[in-house]
Amino acid sequence: MPKCVMHTHYSIIATLLSIWYHLGYKRRETFYNESPMFHVGGYMFVMLALQGGLTVIMDQEFDVEKTLVAIQNYQVNHLMMVPPIMLEMSQTDLHNKYDTSSWKTSLTGGAAIPTSIMKAVSERFSIKIVPGYGMTEFSTMSLNNNVKSFKDAVGSINVNVEIMIANPNTGKELKSGEDGEILVKGPQMTKGYYRNREATEQAINEDGFLHTGDIGHIKNNMLYVVGRLKEIIKYKTFQVPPAEIENILLKHPGVRDAGVVGIPDQLCGELPKALVVRKLPSVDADELLQLIKRELADYKQLRGGIQFVDKIPKSKLGKIDRIELKKLAML
Repeated sequence: MPKCVMHTHYSIIATLLSIWYHLGYKRRETFYNESPMFHVGGYMFVMLALQGGLTVIMDQEFDVEKTLVAIQNYQVNHLMMVPPIMLEMSQTDLHNKYDTSSWKTSLTGGAAIPTSIMKAVSERFSIKIVPGYGMTEFSTMSLNNNVKSFKDAVGSINVNVEIMIANPNTGKELKSGEDGEILVKGPQMTKGYYRNREATEQAINEDGFLHTGDIGHIKNNMLYVVGRLKEIIKYKTFQVPPAEIENILLKHPGVRDAGVVGIPDQLCGELPKALVVRKLPSVDADELLQLIKRELADYKQLRGGIQFVDKIPKSKLGKIDRIELKKLAML
């Protein structure tokens, strides 16, 4: 069901000013938007552009060629790309067909995406990729304006934002570099969920911090997100973040897309299993299993196996649909 997140004029204005401060858009530039307006990625960035004096080009849905045509015809300077769009842009052969020289930057967010894909898009179109981290309840917490220097981070903390990393079981604050739940506080935050006091009290603690449900850590003043608390696979006593395994698989040149879930196991609780969309037919499971073995710790291995599929189920907003993915993994 929809979250029914409540924002105030105050929280919206605080958000717009914060993002504007970090992105450096200029008046009379052009912003392209295909994100649905019922989503924070649509309405917030359209409002951001309008309040800053930019022209906004609206489209109903994403199509690679359609978007490239729009960039050429309307001299688009900025747009936002969710991971599926970024993935398509990194693989398209149409980049030399259209004049996209006006395109300067692209903010990306919504789900984890490998730095190799961001780099491919950045080099292919000669643009600056700006990874961001936020959620409907608090948009945006951090932006990474220097991907080359901090390639795995979602950025430094935005102005007027306070973040704490806490043990998800005890609520105790953790030290720098330790993984825990990301808690956030600031004027950009939601006032709660509409007519749902119980959900609001569960989400916002007594100190005014919002539980993001994401697992991460802070190191060298940069925020790193490693997975979702609810998506975490429990292998024996170990926590395995699916996004970490997915990012390794997506680095393989023969993999187009990948999703990882936990499948039930009586002895171990859950076993990590990967569903993979092949880019090259020659790619086999053993090859990918060896890749994970080389890159990750023993408890993060794909003991549930690898299943090749035609498509990874995702929401309209580009996030992996873990429920549908799990159903597919259990077939």
